[in-house]
Amino acid sequence: MPKPFLSRSAKNSAHKLVESTCRRAQFEKRHLRAVLSEDAEVTAILSPENIASLFEPANYLGSAGTFIDAVLAAARSQLAQKLSVKG
Repeated sequence: MPKPFLSRSAKNSAHKLVESTCRRAQFEKRHLRAVLSEDAEVTAILSPENIASLFEPANYLGSAGTFIDAVLAAARSQLAQKLSVKG
């Protein structure tokens, strides 16, 4: 079994940090990117470039297009099978 990238404690700490910065951004009506960029705990871990990359759609959409294509192909196949049984 592969070793986890982060310990449970580190994951909990990261989650709390993200949660608190999200709340602060919402409360202050500011973009999360700006709040993260000003947070000393975040900037001790992530460079400005790393933070910027978190907000690039290509980085968080990942394989969404591939999954959508697979679902559409499966739906088309099922539809074709139903039509061929009826016809």
